[in-house]
Amino acid sequence: MNQKYVYHGTSESAARRALKKGILPRDMSGKRGNWKHTVDSNPSMVYLTTAYAPYFASATTNLDRERPAIVEVNLDALDQVKLYPDEDFIEQALRGKKLGASADIHKRNLYVIKHIEEYRENWKLSLEKLGTICHKGIVPSGSITKVVVFDPKKNVDIFRDTLNPTITLANYRFCGEKYRAMTRWFMGEDIDALSVTFGVEVTPEAARNFPWAKEAIDATSEALANRTGLETIWQRP
Repeated sequence: MNQKYVYHGTSESAARRALKKGILPRDMSGKRGNWKHTVDSNPSMVYLTTAYAPYFASATTNLDRERPAIVEVNLDALDQVKLYPDEDFIEQALRGKKLGASADIHKRNLYVIKHIEEYRENWKLSLEKLGTICHKGIVPSGSITKVVVFDPKKNVDIFRDTLNPTITLANYRFCGEKYRAMTRWFMGEDIDALSVTFGVEVTPEAARNFPWAKEAIDATSEALANRTGLETIWQRP
């Protein structure tokens, strides 16, 4: 694995606070969990990703009040002793094996959160296979390299494309490149429209087998060319 940056999706106000205080886990920030349909995240952890930061940013932000934000973090600047796998990765990777006393997915996740120290050394696998990891405690402000905010109304096509991931091992295996590429796009990089159009890695030769490909790729390219609504509010000199 040769990953230099990971990302944290949040609100603009939280991102601006992070520049001064670092990214705080929920047990320090006082924030409630955002996922009503599943188990609350580990309150002592900050969640980081290579792929899903735009989705997490939108999910955690009141879009009527402020803009979503993506915080870029230098992975090499973090203390590796504080890096852990995402509990979802452990639960999914061990499907078919016993975790605690229940086969219920939510209870399995709770078991992993409670016993996360036993799985700490699997953080690199979590990043490689699911695109997510956890950092125990505050992510230092000194590790932050860039903060970008975006207005979803200014590029509805791209924004809509960030709202549909299923964060599973299978989705990341086949569609991870799409979401990694889209994250890089939000951070200012130019990306190839192919993977975004198809949702998976595909060669130009394979794309030609689909009669609708050119029209779809052209539409994606046009959407990617529209960077209105994106604003870098801070970048490390």
